[in-house]
Amino acid sequence: MSEFATGWLDTNMILRYLLGEPQDQAQAAASIIEQSSLVAISPVILAESFFVLFTVYRRSRADIVDSLAGLVNRENVQVSHIEKALVIDALYMCRDSGRVKVADALLWAEARTAGPATIYTFDRRFPDQGVTLSEAL
Repeated sequence: MSEFATGWLDTNMILRYLLGEPQDQAQAAASIIEQSSLVAISPVILAESFFVLFTVYRRSRADIVDSLAGLVNRENVQVSHIEKALVIDALYMCRDSGRVKVADALLWAEARTAGPATIYTFDRRFPDQGVTLSEAL
């Protein structure tokens, strides 16, 4: 990515933006997110946002994935160290199935962005498309 982000979004900023409440904070979040300047999101913050929306706000996996994918898909939003298309793919792996965890999917996307990668895991449900999974050396 040739441009540098002007700032980073925290979970509370993403939640206010996606939930639209409280209204004053939602409007402030929108003014930052909907600007033309590039803003960045850490994969950790994406995972935390998913977790809070799912456990605290009781949103469905599909609704959360669609909302986060829409946010990530904005032209001025980048996810740190991960190609945007792979972030979207990772989120959609989690949409209709409880099989793939968001943190695992984002690790998968980051490993794919980095190039040929081996992921060491004991999780037999870990996404394996385009990566090598290994339990031991």
